[in-house]
Amino acid sequence: MKRLVIISAILFCSYGQILHAQAYDGRMDFKLFGGYFNQGGKSGFELMFDVGQNKFLSYGAKVHFAYKVPAYYDTETYSNVLFFMNGHFSNILKMNPKIDPYVGFCVGAKSLGPQVGIRYNFSELFGTYLQYYQPIYRSFFTNTETDFYKKPAFSLGLTFNLF
Repeated sequence: MKRLVIISAILFCSYGQILHAQAYDGRMDFKLFGGYFNQGGKSGFELMFDVGQNKFLSYGAKVHFAYKVPAYYDTETYSNVLFFMNGHFSNILKMNPKIDPYVGFCVGAKSLGPQVGIRYNFSELFGTYLQYYQPIYRSFFTNTETDFYKKPAFSLGLTFNLF
């Protein structure tokens, strides 16, 4: 986890000079997200990296970490690594180029399901995002039968355009 944060900070500092005015520019648009995460009433943080494939599709990875999960879930912390693909609709809906609504699907180590969200850039460097993720099935490495992995997740945070 430390390595991911350090690498992300280095990338951010290295490519901070190349800026974009739109919320989503398309091919080779790299974004870093970080913010508050809540799943099943338990708070934590989320770190996400998104790469534009074209003006309508992007893919990436994200990490969820929630802490102080009650004992009846057999764990004190919850973490999940997910890979996702999103479809972006600001061009199709002819919206303000700073606004980017999207829907996508996530496949993670502990859960999988759809997500929906919206991004808004305040300036050429940073913006904000709001996202809802609904796990529909526990995934590959979940060995517990609890329903915590199926609880909805909300996240809110900042976005940074890397280049």
